[in-house]
Amino acid sequence: RKCGEPCKHDRSIVCKGRKGFGLAIFVFTYDQRIPTSLWNSYTVLCRGLTVLLRLPEHLKSLEDGASLDLGLLSAAAQDPTEPLEVVECMPKFFESDPATVQGLKCFSADDLQLEAVLEKVDGSLGLLHPARDPETLEIVDGLPLLSSKSVGFSEDISQVRTLLEEKHPNFRLPEGVRSLIVEVVRPEVQVCVPYSYQGFRLLAAMKDGAWMTEDALDGMSKELGMERPKRLSFEALRPGGYGAGEAPTLSDVMAKAEAYVMSDDPHALEEGWVVVMKNGLRLKVHTEVWNMIHAWWSNRISVKTVLPLLEDARINQVPFESIRECLCGPCATEKRHQNADALQALLDQLRPIYED
Repeated sequence: RKCGEPCKHDRSIVCKGRKGFGLAIFVFTYDQRIPTSLWNSYTVLCRGLTVLLRLPEHLKSLEDGASLDLGLLSAAAQDPTEPLEVVECMPKFFESDPATVQGLKCFSADDLQLEAVLEKVDGSLGLLHPARDPETLEIVDGLPLLSSKSVGFSEDISQVRTLLEEKHPNFRLPEGVRSLIVEVVRPEVQVCVPYSYQGFRLLAAMKDGAWMTEDALDGMSKELGMERPKRLSFEALRPGGYGAGEAPTLSDVMAKAEAYVMSDDPHALEEGWVVVMKNGLRLKVHTEVWNMIHAWWSNRISVKTVLPLLEDARINQVPFESIRECLCGPCATEKRHQNADALQALLDQLRPIYED
């Protein structure tokens, strides 16, 4: 699909084919550079939208992860005798930027009631779907297949599936569940929160053709033995709680994110929260402290960006070594360490001037 305005890319939807788990796996996703104007009913569907095909005999000798031509998908889609399974896409988690918040005005007040406020886990997304027979594509007993929001198989996916088998050796999707979305926490994908654990958090699930409610997911989590992101009580959103006729709002969550103060413990850093609304919309609200640290992690280091370490009460009391641990996890590249060194050098240079 062509973009409706000039930009440095010419497609808003991307499809990649890979060999994996004895199958041909095609995953549709949106281009990461997609402008806000191109979010519509088609692009929002393309977030890990997965199509499973039988692998042709002449391609079975390929290594797992090998790229597959899109012509294979086109041919299968036009052949009614060829088995083909479509796996539900991941729900889109939108950023709570000003343009998105402004766009919420098109919904009714009932639509925008909060269903839940969940911890925003700083990991990578995974899509679990039932194991399939490579020839018939019928569901079989076995560890679920795993794909990402952009590709059906890779070395990284193989490592995550091994981790799933280690953490949950007998894990099976419940009857009727065709898609289960998880957040994967491990050192290799750490961005700014150095978690003291690695494993999986259950985010969402499609059962019998409908996305499950947050309360139902809490129940499924206990049955599966897979934890959920921490759920924030509505009472914690506003000091003093809510009176009769009052209800929590997105603005309350954004105010909490604005006021969040970091502790000395880097493992306890809050990235923010995911707001789930009654109409199924999900919005990510980042704490301002996490935004600061993420800017340094992204090498946006200047006098302006360093000043919060000197004058912002939400972070200026935190020892720099705690900040460094957020910037440089156990698998950090040399560039990440260089960013931390540059930040500390500029901080040391500015501190005497600021204190004077």
